[in-house]
Amino acid sequence: MTSVDFKKDLAGIKYYFLIAVLFSWLIFIVTDAWLLPGALAHQRNQSALLIATFGHLAGMFGPALAAIILWKHFYRTNLPPLRWSLPKYYIYASLAMAGLWVIPAVGGLLFGDSFKIIPEMSKTHWIFVGMILSVGWFAGTAEELGWCSFVLSRLSPHIGGTRSVIISGVLRGVWHWPILAGPIIYKTVTGNNPVYLLLIMGIVYLVQLVISNILFGSVFGYLWYKTKSYPLLGWTHIWFDLGRDFSLLFIFGYQGSFWSKFGWGLLFYPVAYFFLDRIARQEGITNLNKVLFSNWLHFLSRESNVNTMNDSPE
Repeated sequence: MTSVDFKKDLAGIKYYFLIAVLFSWLIFIVTDAWLLPGALAHQRNQSALLIATFGHLAGMFGPALAAIILWKHFYRTNLPPLRWSLPKYYIYASLAMAGLWVIPAVGGLLFGDSFKIIPEMSKTHWIFVGMILSVGWFAGTAEELGWCSFVLSRLSPHIGGTRSVIISGVLRGVWHWPILAGPIIYKTVTGNNPVYLLLIMGIVYLVQLVISNILFGSVFGYLWYKTKSYPLLGWTHIWFDLGRDFSLLFIFGYQGSFWSKFGWGLLFYPVAYFFLDRIARQEGITNLNKVLFSNWLHFLSRESNVNTMNDSPE
């Protein structure tokens, strides 16, 4: 790899991120800063569920669209080969992601929480289930096709797998921003919140999203380096979303539980940091903090030809 290749790939990442943001932010802002809070304000909860489902699933295709455009028109190359990986990894991913939400529920029951499954499914609930089961895997795969298959593959030959995962996580976090900031944007536009509150909360949300997505992306980055399978990454992603959405929507009392709000994070983030550390150690990096707090601008201004994990995907 030469410095010319590095500059081209950095330019490719910039174009990719711009396209992904333009596509997905338009959908997320319409969904989360207009239609969804408007429906909730008028207590149209069933409509709000469908708006959130359709809007978020549609927005998840933005990274794939951006990656495909770059592969086809900027690099003049084909998409990465479709690898399914080993069946056992799909089973492990399903159990692990489901466990993130089941284990906190068990903890809640042990400490006095009371849960009750929704007694009757409405038509809206069935539409939601149908959309998640039919489109969810494709949407999760589309998102990871961008953040892992494209971003990591372009950056890691130059700056290594660890730094590539961190950069991908930062970009992924920024990309998610309208989903959290949407309600504040809505209240600011309608005159119910001052502008300075939007600025303050917007920064708070951004920092929160960047940190969480660096860790979240570390799990998917590790899986990508190990398997090179974007269907597996999409499967893992949608099982995370399934566990979260189904437990919150169909189990009364779960959403208000301390364990449901914080328990999954107490399980997930230490494991995610472990995977980030594994990526670093397989590159010969023994001090991960040195990477996290290094001079990034200086590092990205020079060519660094390094090796990533292994080139034999499972």
